[in-house]
Amino acid sequence: MKKNNLMRIIALILCVAMMMCLLASCKEEVVENEPEEETEETEETNDFTTLYEYIEPDEPVMKIGDVEISWGVLYYYFYQEASTLYAYNGEIYDWTAIYQDGMTYIEYCVNEAIYNNLRRIAGIEHFAKEYNVELTAEQKQTILEDKQADLELFETEEAMKEYMSQVYLDEETVMYLAEIEVLYENVMHEMVGENGEKLTFEQIKKLADTAYKSIKFVAIDKDSENALENAKIALSDMKFAGNKEAKLEELIDRYCDPEMAEEYKTGYVFTRGYFDDDAVEQAVREMEIGDLYDTVVEGEDYYYVLLRTEVDPEAYPYYGASETGVRWGEYTLRQLYSDDIFDQIFWGWADDTAELTFYDNITNMNIDEVLGWI
Repeated sequence: MKKNNLMRIIALILCVAMMMCLLASCKEEVVENEPEEETEETEETNDFTTLYEYIEPDEPVMKIGDVEISWGVLYYYFYQEASTLYAYNGEIYDWTAIYQDGMTYIEYCVNEAIYNNLRRIAGIEHFAKEYNVELTAEQKQTILEDKQADLELFETEEAMKEYMSQVYLDEETVMYLAEIEVLYENVMHEMVGENGEKLTFEQIKKLADTAYKSIKFVAIDKDSENALENAKIALSDMKFAGNKEAKLEELIDRYCDPEMAEEYKTGYVFTRGYFDDDAVEQAVREMEIGDLYDTVVEGEDYYYVLLRTEVDPEAYPYYGASETGVRWGEYTLRQLYSDDIFDQIFWGWADDTAELTFYDNITNMNIDEVLGWI
């Protein structure tokens, strides 16, 4: 699916710009009886600009794992967090004061920027290197075309650059963030496949077994002749069968509605609360994979002979009957769990493996010297 990633970045810019309006209003000081010129001088000294210009945007200031983060990227997300604090808390007179969990205001904003955004960026770059993933020529061209389309919002490139500078973004950083979003999808597809096709059976089964059950059964209509007796005969036949799944299919053809026979043979993969008959759900909870339930299960409309089977990664989960017919999930278990398994690997690296290192150019920064009011 094609995504206009640059437009998503522009949307973020617009969002942060609105926060900046609140920021500016918080910082304005109107002093009675002072000349208008002096008010203009004290209204907005723009401490954020002073701090931003202290280090070059493309200069690395930290490393997450094996990935360096530039000052421009860190500052953009720091600025978002700082703007949010202004929006919720109003004027902040001392950024070095303790705000939360032993962190100062400025430390809190940097920490939030790292946790909410920079870990993800570092993870994308890390796994892109590990799996030799790059943007395709077509993707690069699409990003350039998106950038050109965005110029219509600003009429000229100079106007767009001026606007971006108000939220501390330069053209290189915007393009980098747009490329990172596309690269994320490439990395995911390389690691787990577009639809999870690169995942192993065991990877999916480990997760699926905790949430889903798989069953096949003979379902005999209770209103049919000798229904209970036939169900007991079917159960007895199953108990003595060598190949239980093959025997089950034979019994389905013998006792079940022909229109439903194929569905019964395919079986049902469902999660708790989504099977139509509570009696079946309760019985399945007591069964292990490969078990034949030792008695006939009496449901609302049917007698069941139940066989619990192994969850199939290619199965579509069943979500119960409805007025419009049987409802099945749109995605297979493989597709459903591909995101989860990718997240486990991706965030496992970010949370447990990647070490965080700040460079001297930021750790030695004296905020009091850079910004007199902090």
